[in-house]
Amino acid sequence: MNKEIRGTALVTGASSGIGREYAIQLARRGCDVILTARRGDRLRELEQLIGAQSGRKVVSIVSDLADAAGVQYLLAELRTRGVVPDLLINNAGRGYYGAAVNTPAAVVNQMLRLNIEALTTLSLELGRAMAARGSGGIINVASTAAYQPVPYLAVYAATKAYVINFSEALAAELSCSGVRVFTVAPGATRSEFVEAAGVAKEFTERFAFVATSAEGLVERSLQAFERQVYGDTYVDGLFNQAGALFSRISPRFLVTYLTAGLLRTD
Repeated sequence: MNKEIRGTALVTGASSGIGREYAIQLARRGCDVILTARRGDRLRELEQLIGAQSGRKVVSIVSDLADAAGVQYLLAELRTRGVVPDLLINNAGRGYYGAAVNTPAAVVNQMLRLNIEALTTLSLELGRAMAARGSGGIINVASTAAYQPVPYLAVYAATKAYVINFSEALAAELSCSGVRVFTVAPGATRSEFVEAAGVAKEFTERFAFVATSAEGLVERSLQAFERQVYGDTYVDGLFNQAGALFSRISPRFLVTYLTAGLLRTD
């Protein structure tokens, strides 16, 4: 049975990369879109693009979700507008490449607040409202990094492991409420993320052969959500599916040290 995507979609982290592509493709599918991110100029540009391409209603709410006040501001704006989204895309997140002990504390705290706290708060607050209505969908963007410890992306990978575990548990809790919770685990994706995370050029070149486009990832993940395949979590691409399986069946110390060797550039 298919779950048709319709109504109003809220996309976090919509100013670039995967989030931007979700907003564009959802509008093409007939959704009105609420965009949120901290870069207002990017949102306004995207708002105009979507409006011109699809004619759908587009609203931008500028908010920094790495700040708890920013999350509450977004929720307050939705309440003021009387909107409970039909679909929530929790895409906002950030990473940091480098030894964990050398990662600035401010960056660590920002990752924890954005990747975990903001996603959790929005999932629960809006999930509660969707369940009361009896319909809705939540797509939480995780990563294939969630399936094993990842030296040099240690905090980021740990936050994404949380996303998968939290989302799959929430999916079971809401399974009889009319609300579908779905997790997307991208692998290497061509976007601004790697640059923002400070990922070493040697690393990106090493895995360029498996990197996918944000456009392709989003298209495949929305199809998987609609068709209700892959259970509650969709790992994008055969290479990444094989990697996730390998991580699950192999000794964790082996996977961890192999990953450390792959990501070490010094």
